Amino acid sequence: MLTQGKLKSLLTYSPETGMFHWLSEKANAIQAGDLAGWKDEQGYCRITIDGHDYRAHRLAWLYMHGCMPDMVDHKNRNRSDNRASNLRQCSASQNAMNRKIQANNKSGVPGVIWNKREKKWKAFTKSNGKQICLGTYAEKGDAIRARESHCQLAHGEFYANPNAA
Repeated sequence: MLTQGKLKSLLTYSPETGMFHWLSEKANAIQAGDLAGWKDEQGYCRITIDGHDYRAHRLAWLYMHGCMPDMVDHKNRNRSDNRASNLRQCSASQNAMNRKIQANNKSGVPGVIWNKREKKWKAFTKSNGKQICLGTYAEKGDAIRARESHCQLAHGEFYANPNAA
């Protein structure tokens, strides 16, 4: 298991930039001071230590706080922005509240769907893996406001407008 001490013996981390640099030479022509890691297909920065790939935001948390978290959220939703001020420990539910709208969303708003049978807008959310119905509404705007109100109360700072950048 990677410890904070082991991590600090291998890499330096800048909380202001979110970047890691190697402290000493490594195989594959890596020199001391070289930028550590690469960006994966999902946009996360990854760093390989002792044959194990780690996401850099989790390493940043370990470096700064001394523990490896179950989950870390990027406040601005930029998966490669690993500045300490942009990271916060969270639950899976909190992390899900701070994500961009999914590409397959047809209403343009997460948690709001058109119910063909009732010919009304339905608002819903999930909590602990269970779907919660927040009501059905004749107007789409009413369904949106119901969901936003519920999510802001339930998730506080973790709830973000999914349509924002």
